[in-house]
Formats: sequence, structure tokens, C-alpha cells
Amino acid sequence: MATTSTAVPAETARPARSESQGAILLRRFRRHKIAMASLAILGLVLLLALLAPLIAPFPPQAQNLQTRFVPPLTTDVEGTFRLAGTDHLGRDLWSRLLYASRISLSTALVATLIASSIGIVLGLLAGFYGGWVDNLISRFLELIATFPLLLLLLILAQILVRADETIPLPPFIVNTLAWLLVVSPREATQVAMVILVLAVLGWTGTARLMRGMVLSVREQQYIEAGRALAHRTAA
Repeated sequence: MATTSTAVPAETARPARSESQGAILLRRFRRHKIAMASLAILGLVLLLALLAPLIAPFPPQAQNLQTRFVPPLTTDVEGTFRLAGTDHLGRDLWSRLLYASRISLSTALVATLIASSIGIVLGLLAGFYGGWVDNLISRFLELIATFPLLLLLLILAQILVRADETIPLPPFIVNTLAWLLVVSPREATQVAMVILVLAVLGWTGTARLMRGMVLSVREQQYIEAGRALAHRTAA
């Protein structure tokens, strides 16, 4: 009985391409509907914050006592439509929300970047070297984790409200933040101090996670094989 062969020639056979970790992460992220919706909302908020000077109908500090307590989605006595209404000083709340979003997003982004960088570095060092390095970083991590973040922020706010010159900062940092966030230098000083507190006290979770990941990787078989090969080559 004759049989037919359907073997693919060697020159046309191609091995399956292996996906990188970034490609796998991106593919899984795209399939996550809640993550994609959250990314779209965050992108919209970020876009509105960046375009605040262009789309805000009023300056954030502009006051008009004749248009106080205007309800949202109504027109004031001057015939101006107020999307979010006005406060007790007649300031447009929609304009203030747009400018405030720049401060909130900038504070969260910068503080997270600094805290994550600190946590990644310390977590890598603790997991890689182990021994007294791990013990020292772990004890320091536990010490930082005992500080109450909310209480420190409240104390810092009271200090800055009473005298913002108590904690000096380099003028170029304050002036840069004031220009980026469209706020006064005094408000920029407060934002910088909040970022500093969040960054200094917010890296502990990232450090724990990174240390655990490094410790788990150290126990993998390919790590042991690499060490054995290195010892054999050295011998």
C-alpha cells in the first residue's frame, strides 16, 4: 500500500517565534477589558489636565461675588454657562478642577516614579546579595513602614501653612513646579514636600515585591545550572 509524504522541506520549515515578556504582557493587557477602560479614562483625564490653560473657561483664581453658589449645568446672572457651578467666592469649579487635576496627577506620577525606583533598587540588592545586606535593608524597610503616612502629611501641611520657609527647597525646583503646574511658588513648595514625603515613605511595598521576586528567581533550576557551569569552567 502506497503512502504519501507531506513533510515540509527543511529549508521552508521555520521554528515558532517565542514571545518576549513585553509582548506577553501587552497581549494580556489588551484582553483585560477593565484595564483598557481604566487606561482610556486615565488618558482622558490626563489630556484634559494638559489642555487646562486652553479649555478652562476662567482662570482658577478668578473671583466674582455676583456669581456665587451657581448650581452645576446652569447659567449665572451674567449669562455664562457653568458646567460644574461656582463656589462661595464665585470661582468657576470646572476651571479649578482642570487645574487641580494637573497638580494631583503630577504629584502621583512623580512620587510613584521616585518611590518605585527606590523600592526596585533596594529590593534587588536585598534579594541578590542576601546575608547582612538583606537583613539591613529589611530592618530599614520595617522601620519606614511603621511611620504613619497620613499623620506625617497632616503635620507637614500645618507646618507649610504656618510658615512655608521652615523647610527650604532649591529655587529652581520650586520655580519649575510653579511653571509646570501653573501655581504660585508657595503652592509649588507644598506640592514638592508632599511628593518628597510620599516618595520617601511609599517604596516599602515595591521593595518587598522585588525582593520576593529575586529570591524566587534565585531558586530556579537554570540559575543553579549556570552556577554549576561557572564553577566547572573556573575549575
